[in-house]
Amino acid sequence: MSDQSGGEGWWLASDGKWYPPQPQPAVGYPPPPGQYPPAPPVAAPVDRRQGRAAAKAAEREQRAAAAAQAAWLDSPVGKAQAAYDADAGFFQIQLELSEVARTAWSSSYQGYSVRKKPKPGHADTLSEIEGVGWRLEHAGYVYVMTGQISRDKFLSSGQETGVMGKVEGVYLFRRDETRRVLDSTLDEERGSR
Repeated sequence: MSDQSGGEGWWLASDGKWYPPQPQPAVGYPPPPGQYPPAPPVAAPVDRRQGRAAAKAAEREQRAAAAAQAAWLDSPVGKAQAAYDADAGFFQIQLELSEVARTAWSSSYQGYSVRKKPKPGHADTLSEIEGVGWRLEHAGYVYVMTGQISRDKFLSSGQETGVMGKVEGVYLFRRDETRRVLDSTLDEERGSR
């Protein structure tokens, strides 16, 4: 905080003070396990109720840490890290890009009403996966049918069928050996010191 700007990225708050730039959070996936700040130490309980409350708080913290670790391992980047740690040569992942939903009744009586639900892009996620030690080798896209709706045609014979589904990107990564060489070089340098 300062009365003058410190350069690029500083911002002026409503209190008239300048504040330094702050790093932006990543894509929205939780950080890997072990990167959370350590929990503050719990004071010794004074009585039985405080002891139970402290034990419950510690248990809640453990459950929250386990849930955070499970969420990270279930994220695309967590899966990529697990495959890299298992020395896999390839890593494949499917990410949903958009979804198309249809309803049987349209106000215009001319087919189905269509609702398209685009999903956010995955460029940041793909970049983070490459940062783990993978190189994007191939990208493909598929339409996955999730259901269909049929109804009688209006003022004619026969049926109309509408298909619902989603578009998924299928990304194939190859292990990036150049990074692996860099990692082993760094390990050798650390060992020689």
